[in-house]
Amino acid sequence: MQSPSVVPPAVSALHTLFETDLAGVSFPDVDQAALQAQIEQCRARAAEVEQLAAQLNEARQRLVAQQADLAALSKKAIAYAKIYSADDAVLYGKLDALVIDKRRGARGGKRGAAAGTRKRRRAATAASDKSAVVSAGDGGEHAAVERRRGDEGAVKLKVAG
Repeated sequence: MQSPSVVPPAVSALHTLFETDLAGVSFPDVDQAALQAQIEQCRARAAEVEQLAAQLNEARQRLVAQQADLAALSKKAIAYAKIYSADDAVLYGKLDALVIDKRRGARGGKRGAAAGTRKRRRAATAASDKSAVVSAGDGGEHAAVERRRGDEGAVKLKVAG
């Protein structure tokens, strides 16, 4: 749909005068044909802008969907990493400070100390039980995670789900 303001009303009226009262009159580089050509080019550029605007809108929608996918994956990664780092308060604190927003992806942030303390306690309890349920936080994905020390003392996560 073309914008009615592509050709201003005064220019349209001038073009009409060159088709009627000034038909056959020409000045250096100015006549009805020159005005008509410029009007057609403006309309073509306006159509191009509308097409590109539609493509930009579609690209923005794809970006928003991709950011939501990234946020879901990031939430899942944080959940796993918190179980892994339950014995490392510094690393756990860094993970706990991250806030994942579906609309904007990952961003650093601080939450209330009480919320962080509750989450660390829950993670420590889960780690001491050697298993926990991990949620990606997007309303659907859950997996049982078992945390074990391997033969070399390395921590291994076993995912079942």
